[in-house]
Parts: sequence; C-alpha cells; structure tokens
Amino acid sequence: MIIHFDQEKQAWYTESQEEGLTLGTLPLLPAGEKPLTEGTVFLTGMRGNEAGPVIAVLTGGHPSKPFSGDELLYRTLHEEACAQGGVVAVVPISDISGIDSMTGYVHLENGGWTPVPIGSPHVIYNRVPARKVEKSEAFLTIRQAARDAEIPFFNEAFLTKLIIDKTLRGDPELAEFLPCTEKLESREQFMRWAKSRDAFLLKISSGSRGRGIYLIKKSASGFLSLQSRKGTLAPVSAKGCWRFIESAISSRTFLLQDYIALKQHQGRKFDFRLLLHQNQNGWMCSGVGIRQAGQGQVTTHSMYGGDLLTPENTDIDPAPVIELALRAASLFSPSFTELSMDIGCDEHNRLWLFDINSKPMIFDEHAIRLKGASNLLSICHEKAGFA
Repeated sequence: MIIHFDQEKQAWYTESQEEGLTLGTLPLLPAGEKPLTEGTVFLTGMRGNEAGPVIAVLTGGHPSKPFSGDELLYRTLHEEACAQGGVVAVVPISDISGIDSMTGYVHLENGGWTPVPIGSPHVIYNRVPARKVEKSEAFLTIRQAARDAEIPFFNEAFLTKLIIDKTLRGDPELAEFLPCTEKLESREQFMRWAKSRDAFLLKISSGSRGRGIYLIKKSASGFLSLQSRKGTLAPVSAKGCWRFIESAISSRTFLLQDYIALKQHQGRKFDFRLLLHQNQNGWMCSGVGIRQAGQGQVTTHSMYGGDLLTPENTDIDPAPVIELALRAASLFSPSFTELSMDIGCDEHNRLWLFDINSKPMIFDEHAIRLKGASNLLSICHEKAGFA
C-alpha cells in the first residue's frame, strides 16, 4: 500500500478509498481525488487493516542536529524499507513522551529529515549510541513499556567485554578460541602479568571502536612500553606503568588479555569482522569483512588508518570463521537480533574470538551494508507479523 504524510494537515493518508485503515495505531485517511505528493511517500505491507511495519530506530539527541548516531545506517534502512515496505523513523529518546505517542524523523527524497507522528511502533531497534543513555530513566522506561506492550525491542543493551568473556567461557569448546583474560583487580596481579609475559593487552571493559585498548610490551631490558591508538609512551618500569594506569582503573573496569600475534598481509596484521542477524530460524551471517591494521596501530579499525582486504588477500577459508561466529552468537539472549564479531587468525592458523558488539558499526563494504539492512528489515516484518 502507498501512504503519505501531509505536513500541512499533520495526518497520514492512503491512496485506498477503504475506511478503517490504520498505520499502526494511527488512522489512515482516504486521499480522495488528491494525488499523493512526493517527499513523504511510503510503501507498506498490510496486516489486516493495518499498514506497516513502523520501525522506530531509537537513538540519542544532538545539540545541532535532529538526532545523533550513524546517519548512513539510518538512510540505508530507509532505502531497504522502500524496497520491502515499511516506515523507518529515527526517534531521539529525549523526544519520547510515551510508547503509544512517538514522533520520529523520516527521510525525504531531497536528503533531509522531517518529524512525523508514528504512534506506537511495531518494532523498536535500539541504536542508542552511549552507555550512559541506556542507564537513564527515560531509556529504562521505554524498554519496560515495550516489554509490557509486547513490542519487539531489538538489542536491549550494550555488551561489555567482561560479560562477553563470561558468556563465551560457559561453552567449554568455545572457550578454546578465547585468549586468556582476567579482570584487573590489583597491583600484584598486574605485576604478575608484566613479569610472565613479553606482551599483553589492557582493555576497558566498556570500550568500543578500538578505544580503551592498550598494548603493553616488554623490552629486553625489562622496561614496559604502553601503546594505544594515540601513540606510545616512553618505556618505564612495571611499577611506573602501574602508577600511570592506577588512577584510571579506580573508576572503570579493565581487563588483562593475552596478546595474539595475528597473520599479516604485506607486513600488517589483519582480522575478520562478521555481521550476524537472528531470525526465527536462528543466526545467519550477513557478511564477512577483513580489516588490516594501519601502520603501527594496535587495532585494525579503518578509522585509525586501517585498510579493507578481500578474501583473495588471505589464505584463510572463511567457512570456519563463520561457523565459530554463529556458535558464539547462539549463547546470547534471543533479544539480540544483530551482532558483529572480531575474529583473528594467528601465525599458526588458530582462530581467536576477540570481541562481540551489540551495536555494530556500519560496514564499509557496500554489499555487506545492503545485505545487513535487507536481513534486518526482513526480521522486522517477521517479528511484527507482516511477513
């Protein structure tokens, strides 16, 4: 069905002359002889007399824009909704007055965004970009209201590295693919790691996008260097290194993790990024990307000078990588509809699972972006009863 939002009348219209039609909880008015104008026209599916699905993409506010977050992701979802049917609306959590009276921003043909009422959505897709927002009363209220109203709520929260490690180690076979990891709790523990290893990682449990990861390496003299995405500190003793990080660990949870020497391409290490989605039949892989670290970088993120590789650049069969990712995803709550994973292969061809994200960054590969959006929209149709 074709529907249109009239900005002047602040009402939804349909080309159908049938009465009693709705867009979710909002009435759809017959357009009569007036043609539906361009700009805010949508193709939707039908569930009885109800058009949809209406998909609320939950995000944060922004001081100078209508909303925060990844606009390319939102546009990609909108474009896929134009193909499959549905209305994708970006909803800043600060604008929500109630679960049944939401207003969200929809994409226009001219590239802009305009606010429209969407009532009570069929699906809420959680893309809130900050952990502190997920702890706010506003977020917790909306999440509980969605549960009470039985509205599917995709990806209920961020994951932490500590939770990920504990979850995955619950599977003895999967635990073999995890680097040795410990929560950092004392000076004595840090000193033991510094004494027993030539290199290890220090990670903030809540870190993301390569932030909060430090590589600690021991020189022949026994001094330690601490390297992050911002650079490397001059070598210091283990005690000096501890003094440097001691104040930080008093307020945040840090992990110690074995450093794994990954395979390299043209002198720079690389790893795999996988995008996964879960429908009623289970988890599926929407795409596999390969990231090569920038020169001298700790992580392989493209935003820090990393490059994209293709499978032809490596001699690794992606099938076991995908199999490992799907098994790991199966251990997480059914509320997680989308995950991405970082998996590496060491110099001895052994796979290692490094991280899992419940708010994946949008992939640089166009084909993976489109496949991910297609799978996500199909799941929205499925969960909302429009399949």
